[in-house]
Amino acid sequence: MNTLEIYKRLKIGLSLVIGFLTGKLAAAWWPQHHSEFFGAGFLAGAIATQAVFRLFESMRKSPG
Repeated sequence: MNTLEIYKRLKIGLSLVIGFLTGKLAAAWWPQHHSEFFGAGFLAGAIATQAVFRLFESMRKSPG
């Protein structure tokens, strides 16, 4: 396992953790439908984390 694969796995793991925390927070805000809001919060947190990683990588690789 090389450094690039370790970095990729850490990014995926961090996005899952942030998604879980976002889902728990969303479920606590609206306890009437906690399952739906947990799922939506999890998905939003994981996607947002991956988007931030892509933004940082594109800024780092840009020549200008």
